[in-house]
Amino acid sequence: MECEPGDPVLRDRLYLNEGNGHFARSSPDTLPDVRDSGSATVAADFDRDGDLDPFVGGRSVPGKYPLIPRSRLFRNEGGVFADATDQVALEALKGIKTVSEIAREFEVHRVQVSQWKKEIQERLPEIFGPKPAFDEKKAERQEESLHQKIGQLTIEVDWLKKSASN
Repeated sequence: MECEPGDPVLRDRLYLNEGNGHFARSSPDTLPDVRDSGSATVAADFDRDGDLDPFVGGRSVPGKYPLIPRSRLFRNEGGVFADATDQVALEALKGIKTVSEIAREFEVHRVQVSQWKKEIQERLPEIFGPKPAFDEKKAERQEESLHQKIGQLTIEVDWLKKSASN
């Protein structure tokens, strides 16, 4: 399927078995509004509360193959699902437990836990690092360029209107 990253068509959907061989689509608020290209889904009770929590594997980022979006773990909270991926990654980042212990606890493969830990470690400087200074001259140049483009497009629209009326 061809679409842009974040396109609504990428949003996960959940179908519930009504017990008679018919599956009904659940309400849109049942799952978080995650718009990644997912692939395989596996369910397990990772938080040991008696209900199934789905894991959705990442497939590919639209238009950016071979990039892969993050895989996600959703915690079932009474039939409504919350993204618990960050919880697992933070446990790994704390370093109190081994990756294998965390993988066993959350019923996720240790390679996936390591990947999430690496991802969060790489993004920490982006989140907490120094922000680039505001470049006022650059902003003025961009604004001027946009005004020129608006003027050019206005002239083109006027010309097209005249051409169409003749």
